[in-house]
Amino acid sequence: MTDSIPAGSDPSPPDGARRPWALVLLAALLAAGTAICVYLTRFHENALYGDASVTLANCPRTETTNCEVVNTSEDSELGGVPISALGIPTYLLLLGLTILARRRPRLLGFILAIGLLTSLYSAYLFYVSKVRIGFLCVWCFRLYCINVGIPILAGLASGRNPFRHLREALEDLRALGPQVRRSAAAFAGLLALTVAGDRIYRAGLTRAEPPAPTTAEAPGRAAEAPGTAAVAPGTAFVVSVPVKELRGRGGSLEEQPFDLQTHVGKGRPMALLFWAPGYPIAESALATFARFLKEQAPRYELFAVAGKRDDQRVEMVWERFCMLDLPPDLPLLLDEGFALYKQLGLTDVPDLVLVDGAGILVTARLKGLKEVIARGAQSLTAEELIRRVEQGVPTAPIGTLPPYYPASALYGQCAPEFTLPELGTGRDVRFGGRSANGKPTFLVFWSATCKHCQKEIPQLIRHVRAHPGEINVVSVALVKPDRPDGFSHRRVTEAYVRTNGMVWPVLDDSSGLAEDLYAVVSTPTTFLISPGGEVVDAWYYVHENLDEAIARELPRLHDSRGPCTPVAPDRAPRASFSAIGPDGVKVSLDALIDRPALVHLWATWCVPCQTELPALLKFRGALEALGGRLVLVSVEDAQAGDRIRAYGSRLDPGFRSLRAPEGGLADRLNLGYQVPRTYLVARGGRVLRTYYGAQPWEDPSFQESVRTLLQLRRN
Repeated sequence: MTDSIPAGSDPSPPDGARRPWALVLLAALLAAGTAICVYLTRFHENALYGDASVTLANCPRTETTNCEVVNTSEDSELGGVPISALGIPTYLLLLGLTILARRRPRLLGFILAIGLLTSLYSAYLFYVSKVRIGFLCVWCFRLYCINVGIPILAGLASGRNPFRHLREALEDLRALGPQVRRSAAAFAGLLALTVAGDRIYRAGLTRAEPPAPTTAEAPGRAAEAPGTAAVAPGTAFVVSVPVKELRGRGGSLEEQPFDLQTHVGKGRPMALLFWAPGYPIAESALATFARFLKEQAPRYELFAVAGKRDDQRVEMVWERFCMLDLPPDLPLLLDEGFALYKQLGLTDVPDLVLVDGAGILVTARLKGLKEVIARGAQSLTAEELIRRVEQGVPTAPIGTLPPYYPASALYGQCAPEFTLPELGTGRDVRFGGRSANGKPTFLVFWSATCKHCQKEIPQLIRHVRAHPGEINVVSVALVKPDRPDGFSHRRVTEAYVRTNGMVWPVLDDSSGLAEDLYAVVSTPTTFLISPGGEVVDAWYYVHENLDEAIARELPRLHDSRGPCTPVAPDRAPRASFSAIGPDGVKVSLDALIDRPALVHLWATWCVPCQTELPALLKFRGALEALGGRLVLVSVEDAQAGDRIRAYGSRLDPGFRSLRAPEGGLADRLNLGYQVPRTYLVARGGRVLRTYYGAQPWEDPSFQESVRTLLQLRRN
């Protein structure tokens, strides 16, 4: 009888739904879905239009899961309305239909059809999260499960063929019967109420705007909350944790307890330079601060301070320290367990800590000499503050500092040149700073899984499409290595570029070369470069209106047409020593690294060396064909020449290795403390990386990283 009833009529049989328990479960599921949508909508609005004080609970933050990134991405809104908000009227409509379906089973066809549509949309959103955003949201995944459960429970409740339900729903839709009209009107009303409620909530939010940068004051890291340090500025500096001093004597390394407290408050100001070995920004700051303090503020008692990770040997810290261009009498203190670092409430490096002659902590977070320090109506640079404390000028304690980025040191200088492979194609692309077409260049450092980048990059894409030829854009993608569990940040990045239709060169900086060169510490970072190649300014934050920001900066960029100032030589780490060649003649390492090189320390008795050497020797051919060089240095003594030759001849007839390193670095450290070990040395002698242990020299991706770091171009 039911099948013969015309479409659009109310055919409800008297017996109702066959499985009422399924309807009860479905109603509970829809109520839960509504609550989750309200929860996500509140977070979305507060994060994007409010003070970001609302967080999402019960969501792990890993390289594959981050609820907050997903729900604040460019894809989290549809027509200016949060996608999560659109689920509220949908679930409420389905909940109403579920309640009515207990007596009108034909409505189960509506629920089934809508449930299938929401399931398909969930599959699309899952794809967007995995490919375009790079993260999954646990709360969103719960909604996906609810959406899949809707048609299943609707089918169970009716106990009928689901295709029959779908056919009936289509018939009702074509006929625009009363049930369809009432359902559409109900959804429209619920949607209007939801959007209105969302707009009212959004209008009542107070947004915390980021500080606007100026040409006179470099923007930078977020200011630290006052009072977080255990030793607060303005109080006596009391060292309550043990520290050690590292000293190299005749190639051996000594660790001795050091009583730092006895140097506090003795009339001389004190400066502690916190740094980290292998972190270029911290190493550069250590060298710059140390030279300035020794030469321009000699009254300071100066100490370099480094912590040590559990996976580091103390020799690794000392080795990197010895490679830096530092005053020869600068003491190095080892901060056991980062205890002193934590006592001062530090959260990153570099940090310059100043203590006045009376033993009062003045400040603990200086990052660079040109850093601007705001103090009420006055302002001064870190350099000026250092001089005031040295001269004994009464200085108010400084706990909270304005933002600062180390990349601001590039302002007014020529943009550093580099060559990186293009993402996807691998083609070498050289960036020289100066533009060939006379247009300004925006050099953008970004990551596909950075939520701020996901707001900034789409705006830039729209601007470039709307204003073709106005600016040059080159983007540098910071690509993380693939993980053993199968997650590929590279695939996520390539998919993001493809699906968003980036119309400019996208360069692959998985090696970290350009990131180090431009002192990038966060994403997005956009360098504004004049047509002549001068770094005029940089942006370190997301814009609410990128079009306005670009229009405001273009005149200034076009006005900077003169020649730029070359970047000053840095004080990067260098390795220098001599060794005996196969012919018995002593040779300086400096003479052998007149080109990009791998300096490989090894020994015949070292089992990992024996495993690694064949692959390294095989890679040598490709390295030298591109203009590089492999320098083998055995850490064995001068009498090991015959043993080294005999061992090497079995591997390669042309095998050559130096031996018995001495002088320079070898006088301050036993270079055989851990082998194999490889220095990656750039043209000019800078040690870019130190690889500890055997490396996968046969791995193409690792070879590509080495080639990029050494700037060996294939074109």
